[in-house]
Amino acid sequence: MTGGSLSSEVGLLCAEYEELGHPGAVFVALRLRDLMAAGHRLAEIEAEFRRRDARFFLLGLPLSPDEQAHYQLFHPDEAVDDTNLRFSLWIGVNGRDEADAMLAEASLTRAENAANLAVTGLLAARDEPSDEPTANELLSWLLLDARTWTARRDAIRRHLDLLRDPWTRDRLDEAVEVLSNPDSRRVVRAVRDLVVRATEDGQAAAFATCEFLVLEALEAFLSAPTWAAAAEVHRAYPDELGGDLAGDILAGMKRDVRYTAAQLAVLDAHGQVLEDAWEHGIEAAATEAQRRYPVKHGTPAAEDHLLAAVSAPDLETSRDILLAAPTEVFMAGREAALDLLRRRAPDDEIWRVGLVADAAERGVEAAYADWAELAETTGIPQLTVLVGRHRGYLRDRALELLLTAQAQAGNQAAEREIAQELAERRTPGSPPGRRPYDLVNLGVVSSKQGDLDTARAAFREAHQLLTAVGSRALRGLLRLRAGIFAHDYDDDFPTAVHHFRGAVEDFRATDDIVSMAYALEQLSSVFRELERGDALMYATVADRLVLEMDVDARGVAGDYDHVAFDVNRGMVESQFLFDDFAAAADRANWMLTDPETQMDDDERIALQRILVACAIREHRWGAARKTVTSWRADGFDDWAGLGHAAVAAGRAAARWPGKTVAPARHKDLAGLAETLRGLGAPDEDIHRLLIPTTWKALGDALIDTLAGARRGDPLMGRRVFGDYEADAWRTRSNRIASIPLTGGPGLPAGAPWREVIAHYHERGVWQLPDLAVFGPVLDRWSALSRFDDIARINQPVPGASLDVYFYQSDPEGHLAGLHGCVYVPESEMIVCSLSYLEDLFNAGELTWDAEEAIIQKSLAGSEWEAAATVLTTKARARQRALLEWVIAHEIGHAHHGHAAGARTAREALALEEEADAFFLDGIAAQDSADELYLAMSIQLRSLYAYEVRRQRRHTPTNQERQDLSVRIDGSPDGTGHRPLVFRAVNLIRSLLRRRPELGSIDYYDRFAATLEGR
Repeated sequence: MTGGSLSSEVGLLCAEYEELGHPGAVFVALRLRDLMAAGHRLAEIEAEFRRRDARFFLLGLPLSPDEQAHYQLFHPDEAVDDTNLRFSLWIGVNGRDEADAMLAEASLTRAENAANLAVTGLLAARDEPSDEPTANELLSWLLLDARTWTARRDAIRRHLDLLRDPWTRDRLDEAVEVLSNPDSRRVVRAVRDLVVRATEDGQAAAFATCEFLVLEALEAFLSAPTWAAAAEVHRAYPDELGGDLAGDILAGMKRDVRYTAAQLAVLDAHGQVLEDAWEHGIEAAATEAQRRYPVKHGTPAAEDHLLAAVSAPDLETSRDILLAAPTEVFMAGREAALDLLRRRAPDDEIWRVGLVADAAERGVEAAYADWAELAETTGIPQLTVLVGRHRGYLRDRALELLLTAQAQAGNQAAEREIAQELAERRTPGSPPGRRPYDLVNLGVVSSKQGDLDTARAAFREAHQLLTAVGSRALRGLLRLRAGIFAHDYDDDFPTAVHHFRGAVEDFRATDDIVSMAYALEQLSSVFRELERGDALMYATVADRLVLEMDVDARGVAGDYDHVAFDVNRGMVESQFLFDDFAAAADRANWMLTDPETQMDDDERIALQRILVACAIREHRWGAARKTVTSWRADGFDDWAGLGHAAVAAGRAAARWPGKTVAPARHKDLAGLAETLRGLGAPDEDIHRLLIPTTWKALGDALIDTLAGARRGDPLMGRRVFGDYEADAWRTRSNRIASIPLTGGPGLPAGAPWREVIAHYHERGVWQLPDLAVFGPVLDRWSALSRFDDIARINQPVPGASLDVYFYQSDPEGHLAGLHGCVYVPESEMIVCSLSYLEDLFNAGELTWDAEEAIIQKSLAGSEWEAAATVLTTKARARQRALLEWVIAHEIGHAHHGHAAGARTAREALALEEEADAFFLDGIAAQDSADELYLAMSIQLRSLYAYEVRRQRRHTPTNQERQDLSVRIDGSPDGTGHRPLVFRAVNLIRSLLRRRPELGSIDYYDRFAATLEGR
């Protein structure tokens, strides 16, 4: 279970049940246990099953006398009463009819069932018996808790002597007798026979004749993906697969008329292997099987055909591959195709699995004809007909195409209806990327209709599922749409940044520089609203990409013309915002006069407005008036009125910046209120603008309004550590969606870094961090380095610019020599432990709420009491300085090309100081030295306490924190880094040597000397 919403988890359960070929009620029971561990109740789980019309049903049935007696037999010391043990849980997996029959038999209504489930839970289960169980405990586990017959077999092997007591047989006989249900009695009798025969005739005979155990071994043998894997199964079950019962069961299966000729051939092959293993051993039998039967369900030969089919570039090629494939391939069916789609196909388009599944059901040519017809159909009426004609994957694809057609036609009601249907009733077992695709589509159309609650819920669920999308191009597009919603509709800037920055990496992985440039411009637009220098950085990188594009280039986010226009316009807005008026005017002029640049009237006026604003800022009054006059001639009276007022205010501000003016009464500003109202300005904004102020303040406000520029918080707007950083960190857990690790053979120790990177990419080791926190930090410092570009994050192959990889676990130990966040010179990359970075940001002992409570208490009764939350935000944001320094320091190593392994301590210290100097140079360029000094100095003692806890397993007292009396080891680790508190105080000292006016260095010299024990 992923820890997502109940709706998403149940959706995954339904899909997984279909993909695994209906594995039965035990599979569902295990997932129920996980859901309940996550805090969900059986009643709400059943309600979600019904909302989805799932095949599963949960029934809370009154506990039968059999069940009470059976439970009490092995729990004699635990009372069975009406409050503790009232109901048994029945899990149905065969649909509504079966559930209705069970309810009728129990004389229960659905409402009564819901009430029963509301007070029903699951008894605690044990995966294994204790190391030294009593006989009663062991029997209880064998009968009640064991999940598989293999687990029972292993427990009997370990504790056989304990089961030899005659009391054991008596208790097992009693267990059989108290049960009247024939199915339950059969299972308990099988456990009794297994135990009795193991004690009397030996383990081999017992295991070879237990039908349930042999069936479990045969299932593993038949499901093994290769003959080599089948041999491994045989070695794990030598008794079960080596006896007569296994052969008899296979022979009985071959008499089942439901099996096809291809399936019977597979049964024959496995039966022959068992015979050969009896005579010659399993190794020789497996070798002979590979020669005789090269195509086995799941073998490389069969997988090659399926992989080629689901990876084909088009329908025709996939059809040709399936026509040439051996019949056995179709035994794999939809489940194997889905598995390959997840692991190795270029995308998870629905036709890839749909063609295979339909071909297995009704033949290749018939399936191809339907899919080919659908691919050629475009009109809304024609697609509507196909939706009504088809079922399953074909209908889903027809609905997808119809959704696009309705969106292009502007039919929002129809678009919403289709999006809702796909989100709620898509065919089970669809490719994993379709669920987030459906949710994002529902979110987009819901937001266009103003239903933000539905849109918000859809986007949040989609976010948790994005890692399941196999196609990086589709994943990037979905991230892009989620980011646009977060920015344009939800005012959630951190979430917008996370999605846009993730989209950049997805588009980078597919070499889609058109869409990459568009995502970068979206990032720039977010930071323009925050008035952050990152806006210009992202706009500049996007602009470079546009210069690299062919004019006929296209991407999933749009074509060259549209993306290039957006990027150029964003560059103009960024240059204006950061006072490069000449560059903004030059680019705006070029866009307005370039015959290849197409734009509508609104877009043209928007550029001209910035052009006029630039002219006013540069005191080119004549040029400004000329454009404003043309607006009036063209009928844009409101913009002309605002332009006239901005020119007048700007000119007055140039002469008398500090002089007070009453805008509502000044003759040059007559009619300004009506003009602003005509442009859609709210009355409260108009009132605020018209109160008496200085000419400079009024001029700035009118010029920015004319240019469409938004300014950030005047106290925090351009600073490095502000409201955005605090909000991003506080909400980061909402954006983190982990990638599950996959299995597979490991790499040998000492493998080259490029191989480790690619291998760990395949295994899902590299985890996407919260890019709202880490993205701007990485990009800002990477752009300032010799790489002169934003960072590459978790790319499968290191590239030409700086690569950064984040991990949560190291399953094969390849990263064992790296500690925390480290530059690796061999591959020009930085590797960071997310656990380390998380600990780093939480180095202080206080939680967010506790810190706010302390500030509120200290300000109680003062005029600043209401500002506690704001002050907490500022303080918390400054803690991000620590995180930024650690990352920028490693980028500093990369910038200078430092080699690994300094020869002496002096050389190591010089390298560390050079990396810190890179960081301090950048801070000085951002005019943020005072912010850094304040941020780092207030954290020194917290870093000391953090290190004491880490090294000494001791939380220092306030006095110990003040006098630094607990000694800590300052030795560097394997990467040459000393503990952070030693590094931090040296950083502050270096800063104060550059900027002595910030504070006294003497205090920090004494702090350092005390740390060093001098």
